Amino acid sequence: VYAQAADFQDSDVDTFTARLNWSISPTLSLVSRTRYGLADNGYGTTGASASATRYVGATGVALPVGTGSLDAGHTGWQDVEYFAHQTNLRWDRELFGRKNEWMFGIEYTDHGVTSALGNAQTGYVTANTAPFNCKTTAGIGANNAYCFAPRGQTLNGVMLEPSTITGRVYGAKRPKQQDWNVRTIAASIMDTVDLTDRFTLFAGLRLDNFDLSLDRFDQTSGARTGDYGYSDTLVNGHFGVTYKLTDHGMVYASVSSAQDINGGEADSGTNSGYGGLVLYTGNAAGADPETSVNYELGTKWNLLEEQLLLTAAVFQNEKSDVMEGANYDAVGTFNSGKNRVRGVELTLVGNLTPKLTGQVGVTSM
Repeated sequence: VYAQAADFQDSDVDTFTARLNWSISPTLSLVSRTRYGLADNGYGTTGASASATRYVGATGVALPVGTGSLDAGHTGWQDVEYFAHQTNLRWDRELFGRKNEWMFGIEYTDHGVTSALGNAQTGYVTANTAPFNCKTTAGIGANNAYCFAPRGQTLNGVMLEPSTITGRVYGAKRPKQQDWNVRTIAASIMDTVDLTDRFTLFAGLRLDNFDLSLDRFDQTSGARTGDYGYSDTLVNGHFGVTYKLTDHGMVYASVSSAQDINGGEADSGTNSGYGGLVLYTGNAAGADPETSVNYELGTKWNLLEEQLLLTAAVFQNEKSDVMEGANYDAVGTFNSGKNRVRGVELTLVGNLTPKLTGQVGVTSM
């Protein structure tokens, strides 16, 4: 009800994808994917609040409780360029009398984001062409804010249209605030092996070597105000086992890990409270990645002549070495947080008709 008529959110995305599928032999196949993409995103939005008392400048009289007032808005733009290549080689092979399904993978990604976003005129030049109609402080004086009542109601005896009270106009894109880039080379290996007719074991390992850079700029002068970067190698994996109870049901257990790097949120810069790069003594060195380990025990059943799939699981996720922002600035502490989530999940997926499938799920954590 308070969004201004000129507020906008635009996105222009162009991608090119190349695919290669090669059946080298009955037991050996290769799948390769390459993608290049560009994205131009921009927005201008308006926020509102009714938590503080506002006043009529000419009389100093307080406006009714609940009167809304608009903020100066939020603007931003983001130019994204990325390249990604992935090649997977599958090899079905019997080893020691057991059927193995090997999967070998390599990846390369180059992800860059140039952006400027924040309050008021951070992303775009903004102007309000309508006069102020209320005051933020008590007493008689010049108005310095925009207030509104619900649509169809008067404010100080005047009928207002909330979406046009500022006369807000968005102009040219402002200079960049930052350049963020992460290049990653990764390799993975996974094997699934049938130990017996009922037992299947699966395990995998993945290595990611990344190089992160973050340059910050003064929007007025264009001068570089920050030059941060670091590199590291992440090691993650998964391990699990399945047991076939009947032709229609099985149980499984698995454990897997994943990691989040310091500064991995492209738009947050050094705003540690929003997931940005946490700095210590002026640099990003010394932080371990945040590590999540997930444990899961579950069962799957094909019911009603395989028209219904039931899945039930209990899980626990432990996250350690969490980065903690001291505020919404660059200051924070490395790897000082830890949390744990436990839960139960139940999901049903079934064919309601030959052409219609339904799904329902519930999770308690």
